[in-house]
Amino acid sequence: MIIKYEFIDGKKIEIEVSTELGQIILQIDKEAKNNDRRETRRHQSLSELSDKADLIADESIDIEKDILQKFDMDRLYDAISKLKPSEQELIHKLYLDKQVMAQAEYARRKNVSEVAIWKKVQRIKDKLKKLM
Repeated sequence: MIIKYEFIDGKKIEIEVSTELGQIILQIDKEAKNNDRRETRRHQSLSELSDKADLIADESIDIEKDILQKFDMDRLYDAISKLKPSEQELIHKLYLDKQVMAQAEYARRKNVSEVAIWKKVQRIKDKLKKLM
């Protein structure tokens, strides 16, 4: 079986392959063509989208606010990453874990007073403000 290829630069070549390999190559080419066709159907032109924009626009979303909030979260996580590991652990346990822990519980687990944890949290918050 002879397989013909045409390169982007216009160069054409012919390669002789076994019938079995030729059938596989033809099947792959057919699937690639079908995938391209399917992909093209999913896309819409910009003019179609602009006509439908008022139908899909959600006025309740403040994009600028969301972006600024995301930016602030990124800055916060960056600042937290600069803390000591013990400070990072405290912040995660008290504020960021899925099941946050009360300061009193954390103090009991660390065998220190609640006041000591409260003061440590205040120092860490001040440190984060400076880092941000």
